Amino acid sequence: MAVQNLHEVYFSEDKKDEPLIWTDIETKNPDTTPPNLDINRINVVATPTNPDNPNGETVVDIHFYVRDDISGYGIGGVNIRDPLGNIHHRWHYPHDNRGMYVNYVTGKYRKYTKQILLPVGSHPGIWGITNIHVSDKAGNKKDYDFTEIVRFEVDEDVPAAPTRVQNALLPNYPNPFNPETWIPYQLSALADVTVTISAVDGTFVRKLTLGHKPMGISVE
Repeated sequence: MAVQNLHEVYFSEDKKDEPLIWTDIETKNPDTTPPNLDINRINVVATPTNPDNPNGETVVDIHFYVRDDISGYGIGGVNIRDPLGNIHHRWHYPHDNRGMYVNYVTGKYRKYTKQILLPVGSHPGIWGITNIHVSDKAGNKKDYDFTEIVRFEVDEDVPAAPTRVQNALLPNYPNPFNPETWIPYQLSALADVTVTISAVDGTFVRKLTLGHKPMGISVE
């Protein structure tokens, strides 16, 4: 096991630190513009680690292209939204971000890949990228938000149409007789929910008392 034993020795009775020496550096070509992300070349590949018996664990590879004019792409981040609406942030450190300067010619798009491992038990359904932000080595930042906002006006003089929602048990994922499964269901109103699981021959397997649940779609 490594240890770090430190000791300081002063060679004079005056133990005051020397004043810092400052140097102002001015450049005729300052970097004031953030990197560019090519939003038309973002590719996402999701591969389950156990396709024969899915358990939620999935390898997600996000491929994208970034260009910076002077100092080079320094650091970035990706926000992904799960089917329940939760946001998960992951940092991206490019492989050529190991020093103060980049080792390539700037000004051209370069391909990068961020790999994310969704853990066992991740919710099934549609995941999505909501945001990617990129910064260069000079500290210039730019945020790319892919969230779509729909604006609409409600006319108070027009009566609202009734909501046509029915109680329904939606297809589960994966098979309910696996060690772990997710059961989505839809409610037409606030209600107490109990789910009974039976075998194909009608034999009772398990009863789930889920309690008071709101109208809409829920996943257990």
